[in-house]
Amino acid sequence: MLPGESLIHAGSDVRPAALATLADAIQSGESLHVEYKEWLPAERGDGKSDDLFRTVVAMANAEGGALFIGVNNYGEVVGVEDRLQRLARTDDPVAIDKYRHEYVDKLRTRVLTEIRPRLLLSFEWVRFASMLVLRIDVPRRASGPHFVEASGGCYLRRGSTNRVASPPEIARMTRAPGSPLQ
Repeated sequence: MLPGESLIHAGSDVRPAALATLADAIQSGESLHVEYKEWLPAERGDGKSDDLFRTVVAMANAEGGALFIGVNNYGEVVGVEDRLQRLARTDDPVAIDKYRHEYVDKLRTRVLTEIRPRLLLSFEWVRFASMLVLRIDVPRRASGPHFVEASGGCYLRRGSTNRVASPPEIARMTRAPGSPLQ
């Protein structure tokens, strides 16, 4: 365990069991399989939410991975509770918990409508050092490449960055469904 790490369970869908994975991700830093985001708006029209689609597509087209919302680019856990509280416009824990579920539903819906072919992600709330972090698991593609529908962009993950896939890379992913391109 890292200093300051705790196993605080706050709600039936916050799973401290995932804590070890978050601790490992923080210790190892951003990589092919790990991406940190301090916050991602769930609403349309924000460039940061477009970054979610690029990252999800890039990870799926590589080997899959996990995004951690509530961790800044320096690997510091900042949590998302303050933002959820501001968006919910209340201090009421029940209302904030309700908004937390709505936030995940909005992200899930956006991914289902913006990425082709459809990609099913898993979302999990994790407590770390009393901070709430959202973990989004991205599976490796099962068939041809994934694209961001609005832009038609196909992305690949290289190290800790996303880049546009070249036409030959897209052709290889189409010919070799499910195999990672690195």
